[in-house]
Amino acid sequence: MKAEIFVRFIVTNPPEGEDFGIQDGKGSRYETVGVQRSTGEDIELDFSLQVDGGRPDGGPNFVGPMAQGSPQARFVYIDIAKAAGQDVEEGRRIKVPLESVTWEMVAGASTTEGNRRLTATIPGDASATVHPQGGWRLVRREDA
Repeated sequence: MKAEIFVRFIVTNPPEGEDFGIQDGKGSRYETVGVQRSTGEDIELDFSLQVDGGRPDGGPNFVGPMAQGSPQARFVYIDIAKAAGQDVEEGRRIKVPLESVTWEMVAGASTTEGNRRLTATIPGDASATVHPQGGWRLVRREDA
């Protein structure tokens, strides 16, 4: 199954003055898209992911420039501060794993068939690997 899905990260309690965005590309050849500077309020980062077939374990295989890692361990990076291109000394990234996203969620968040968005809540002060607080959920899109 090929599909494109709507995704939203809700970044809670992000440190004020830091830039947050989604990594588009791999290795040293990437750009950060959807960059927003934190005012201390929650940030919503909207983007889409492509699915092209299944993983060896049967789950959806995410592909494209925002899907990082091997098919068995796909994830998305949230770039922060220097990693997001901000002119500061330090930066970090949050790695958000995708392995718990199901085919049902993909169908519900499809850009052509679904009327919902795959949503994850991520703490803004985190670094390294962070699983969504409360898991992944499907939330009705405002534009549906």
